[in-house]
Amino acid sequence: MRSLLGFLVLVALLVGVFAFAVLPLAGPGLVSAVIRGTPPLAGQNVAVSARVDADALRHGRISQIDVAGASVGSDAARATGLTLSIDGLSVIDRSFANLDASAASVVISQPDGTFVELEDVSVLGSSEALDAVGQIPAAEVMRLLTARLAAAGTPVDAVRLDPGFIVVTVAGKEVPSRLSIVGNSVVLTPAGGLPPVTVSAGVVEPWQLIGLDVGPAGITVHAGLSGARLG
Repeated sequence: MRSLLGFLVLVALLVGVFAFAVLPLAGPGLVSAVIRGTPPLAGQNVAVSARVDADALRHGRISQIDVAGASVGSDAARATGLTLSIDGLSVIDRSFANLDASAASVVISQPDGTFVELEDVSVLGSSEALDAVGQIPAAEVMRLLTARLAAAGTPVDAVRLDPGFIVVTVAGKEVPSRLSIVGNSVVLTPAGGLPPVTVSAGVVEPWQLIGLDVGPAGITVHAGLSGARLG
């Protein structure tokens, strides 16, 4: 969860930076080529299109840039089924009217060598505020929590997700536990006096975690960003 949607936003930022650099001087064909050659897109099979409207450019705006790729990533993260669209980019203040990004799944590598996979990831909003949502499937939650608890010295027999809380089985005893957001970290607090365990040590700044909705199918993670600018 630490890098939730940071990968998609990074793509958006890179698209914005290069668009601002070349669009006042070039047409959509060159713009698309430059974006396609920009890390983390360079060398990957992606489709890029740009709509450059002369009237919009006279007012300092870029109409639209679209990016799509079956598998796009870097060492830190890889997204499958990625689509990204940015509308109404301002060359003057780097604001944007709309950003719409989604991926069927995103695999995030953690600093400790572990990884977490999210499904149905999306980023929506404008430069005023962006909202990000991703789903961690139940099987992935169970795997991640089992590893985190074992590393913290609390090996568990089983993990079950119920509406609103998580049940961990320790030495044959079921212990209801709750996830909470502490700063930008995610902490699992078991009942019965067992010590809390940090599941994730934060999200990519300046994103802020907003909510963690636990259900039998998994955990829906919500994050937000206010006052976003490209570049």
